[in-house]
Amino acid sequence: MKQNKKYNYVRVSRSETHGSRTYDVDGTKLPSVTTILAQTKDQSYLDRWKAKVGYEEAERIKNLSSKRGTSMHKFIEKHITGVGYDDLTEIGQQAKPIA
Repeated sequence: MKQNKKYNYVRVSRSETHGSRTYDVDGTKLPSVTTILAQTKDQSYLDRWKAKVGYEEAERIKNLSSKRGTSMHKFIEKHITGVGYDDLTEIGQQAKPIA
């Protein structure tokens, strides 16, 4: 894969506190997009969905989706840094076209 030189990506440090990820950008701690979305949306629909599919099935779907998302983010990160990456697991192959 070829790195896109259109944008200037700055190096930042990442930390996690109480399950919320932040990025230190020039001394300012900024919350991750996921943290912002989790704290600003109505999640009552999730409670209704969990009641509909059952707790165990909801946990299974949530965990699978989380793993797929993590794999997708890794594809994107490695592409941006120009390293290249491939994940031959089933989850990795599902995530690659999304990334």
